[in-house]
Amino acid sequence: MCSCIHEPVDDFDESVKDDTRFDRRWVMVKRPAVILGAELGAESLDLAYDPLSRFYQAPPHIKAQGGVLVVDDVGRQKIEARDLFTRWLIPLDRGWDTLSLVTGEKVTVPFNVQLLFGTNMNLRELADDALLRRVSYKVQVPNPSKQEFTEIMRQACRQKKVMVAEGAIEYVVERLFSESGIKPRGSYAGDLLDMVIESASFDGRDPVLDKDSFGRVFGLFVAQEKREETFEA
Repeated sequence: MCSCIHEPVDDFDESVKDDTRFDRRWVMVKRPAVILGAELGAESLDLAYDPLSRFYQAPPHIKAQGGVLVVDDVGRQKIEARDLFTRWLIPLDRGWDTLSLVTGEKVTVPFNVQLLFGTNMNLRELADDALLRRVSYKVQVPNPSKQEFTEIMRQACRQKKVMVAEGAIEYVVERLFSESGIKPRGSYAGDLLDMVIESASFDGRDPVLDKDSFGRVFGLFVAQEKREETFEA
């Protein structure tokens, strides 16, 4: 059991432990969530055997059984998007998958996973209509409004433990939305805060979002030259 993916359930019926119908080596866990990015390759989609420990490493869709498998940045993996869709969408339709052992034997396992794909590429560039039809629900996520971005920034500051000066978030939102040539995306909040954190770490201080710290990173973020006073400490 991978502790980073599977969290044991504490509040469940204790009588299950004594039920002889269940293998005691199994552990009751919460529904898992596995998130993959551009590092995903074809070799990750099947069992990986370690000859030293003589154990198999399960592929991500097996680790996510009964839960959610999120594949971000589809189209930028080391495997073609159409091959990725084919590998998972067909087993999803039939409800089972086949894995190969090093001995040449094959084992059949359930395929009970909620698949979520994320991309900013044109869907027609990823796969043909036949494969795209297998993705029943397609949701476009538009750029956030000022109000939505303000809330995203607040949540990002809490998650990243960045202190916020009074009026700083409102100032950031106004600067972003008034900058020509920029259409603020929800991801900008985390990206900007990461730069604020890195700048503070370099200077040996705690990260604080204020006009000064934002000014230090904003010019770099939009790849434009700023006036010298913007970068003054």
